[in-house]
Amino acid sequence: MYSNEELRLWKDSYIERLRACAEELFNKSMPKLTEEKFALTEKTGNRLIYEEVYFTRRKYLAVFGCLAICDEENRKRYIRRLEDILDDICEEECWALPAHVDRKSNPEWRIYVDLFASETAEAFAEILHYLKGELSAELCRKMKENVMRRVIRPYLSRRPYDKWEDSDMNWNAVCNGSIGIAALYLLDEDKELQSRIIFRVCADLEYFIDGYAEDGTCFEGLSYFTYGFYFYMAFMTLLSKKEEYIEFSFLDEKCRSIAEFQQKCYFHSGITMSFSDGYIHDRFRMGLTCKLMEIYDTVAMPPIAEAAEFDADPCYRFLMILRDIKWTEAFIEKNNDVSETESVEECIELPDAQWGICHSSYGGGMACKGGNNDEPHNHNDIGNFFFLLDKDMMLTDLGAGEYTKQYFSDGRYDILCNNSFGHNVPLIDGKGQKEGKEFACDEFCFDGKGKFEMSIGKAYGSDKLKSLERKLSYDGEKETLLIEDIFESDGCLIEENLVTQQDVTVSENGVLIRSDEHTCRITIENLANEIELKRERHLNHEGQQENVIRIVWKVADAKEKGRLSCKYKVEKV
Repeated sequence: MYSNEELRLWKDSYIERLRACAEELFNKSMPKLTEEKFALTEKTGNRLIYEEVYFTRRKYLAVFGCLAICDEENRKRYIRRLEDILDDICEEECWALPAHVDRKSNPEWRIYVDLFASETAEAFAEILHYLKGELSAELCRKMKENVMRRVIRPYLSRRPYDKWEDSDMNWNAVCNGSIGIAALYLLDEDKELQSRIIFRVCADLEYFIDGYAEDGTCFEGLSYFTYGFYFYMAFMTLLSKKEEYIEFSFLDEKCRSIAEFQQKCYFHSGITMSFSDGYIHDRFRMGLTCKLMEIYDTVAMPPIAEAAEFDADPCYRFLMILRDIKWTEAFIEKNNDVSETESVEECIELPDAQWGICHSSYGGGMACKGGNNDEPHNHNDIGNFFFLLDKDMMLTDLGAGEYTKQYFSDGRYDILCNNSFGHNVPLIDGKGQKEGKEFACDEFCFDGKGKFEMSIGKAYGSDKLKSLERKLSYDGEKETLLIEDIFESDGCLIEENLVTQQDVTVSENGVLIRSDEHTCRITIENLANEIELKRERHLNHEGQQENVIRIVWKVADAKEKGRLSCKYKVEKV
């Protein structure tokens, strides 16, 4: 339940944090982008050093740009600082990130259109629209020329511009949405050119919507849902206000299911789904949520405490920050004073994605997945699950790792969080699952309560493993999870592999896992072999090193053939 007063307080606090940040930055110079830092990504694969500077510069743009638009009382003061920022960004050698350009093979690398070149163009276009007549004429000319030279003209130079244009992932929505918004704001005086771009963007965005499962699942995770769908909705909302394009602004029927995806990713404790490159502490964007609730009566708002502040996103995306303010304000004006959001169902299935999600009575829960090993931002994790007590992941899904050159190259599956060793799935002959669409879950069944069954043997690509059936049964009242793996083999080394970031103690027939607040016990039926605790290192998405413990025990050695099973129970103590 939430009230308009709570939303007003949230919005006022959001703006106050922006103002406080502006005061902190007001007399500081923006850091400089250097060739040395740019080349570091090419030489070592490290993205964070250059990107820290790049996104700090976009922080200046977002903070002063959004305040200049939204804070009428102090507008002139913010504009004075903003003009210097805009001029400085116009002088950047390249608006794209070094991780996205190839200087060796592309002589036009300086004007490559990636996510962030597109987003910069979108921010410039919105600032020119809202602050028309308040910025210097020369700066306005320079800003528009930069948008045209760096983004619009390259986009028009060939079709498809690059593989992202007709892809089904968030690059499509972010790049096309940004370009479409820029065209709508900047090209009213050239309707022929504007319409060419709008028709093309609308056609491209159909691929983006096709990339979602029919049940609305974003395979890349909640943060990627937010990223791509925010830009998609921003463009479609602006398009609907243009009479000449209104026929293109109607939302696909699937968009209702997509809009409902966010609420399905939240547990009562505020923890979020971390499959693929997700995060367990994700935040929802208030502006997007308000817009979706305005359109769809089945969309529910997560707890207001889980809403993102402007600086929750280290990339400081101008489009999101501006609409967090404007779309929330508009929702408050239209909405009744108090609304009650729908409660989350105890157990649900996302059948197209083959995800199962169950909630306990105390804030925790569990989730499991089937799918295939060629999903966007794929991890080799068919049959994976996690177990949650309140806010503590006792058996975890690590989610996204640090984005490096290796992370998106042939070495991707040497990284713990991407391979099977970093997930709660069995190992066969000391190996994990294989990557590729053919390595998939054959069958995924849900009884409507808390039981899931899946056939996952095909994911391993092993001639010796004939089948592997995984059964999971969750009781949210008792906070227990029963797992049974049934193997059929011609003789392989079979090991169970569980992953945690909590303290682990081996006990008789199992282990105890302890966080600061909770303890759970894993009891293994008919345990015949020693349990090993293998300590690993994980670099999280921010590049910080985290400790991981793998709990491994042997189910069968290579000489054992035929049908055998392993049962174990995870329960709160």
